[in-house]
Amino acid sequence: MSAEVCANDGMALGAMDAARFDCALRVPEDIPIVGFDDVSSARRPPYQLTTARQPVDKLARNVVHLMVERIGNAQLAPLMLLLPGELMVRKSARMDIAGTSILKSPAADALAPRSQPRLGACLAVTPP
Repeated sequence: MSAEVCANDGMALGAMDAARFDCALRVPEDIPIVGFDDVSSARRPPYQLTTARQPVDKLARNVVHLMVERIGNAQLAPLMLLLPGELMVRKSARMDIAGTSILKSPAADALAPRSQPRLGACLAVTPP
């Protein structure tokens, strides 16, 4: 089985609507759909979208801190910061009993729960 893994939740919600209403497919039985962002609409009962949540508040705080730090010191080395994300498992993609994804695409594999977090948000800061 494969899945539609979308770049963001807006695309995933549109894909769910198209699958259901234009193609008469059942989500997740016929096609699992996964998003990325965890926008508020993803939690609505008609969707219940499985999605990856980014740590937006932490990203924003780090961006501001790193920018302020670098305004007066352009010689600081480039920095890449990886912050862990969270898989929000809902009803648009099924999981098997062992807690691993039944989805077989490489992108969906990256979303499967593991003992170590594999989701994350990346912030890269380089000099101008």
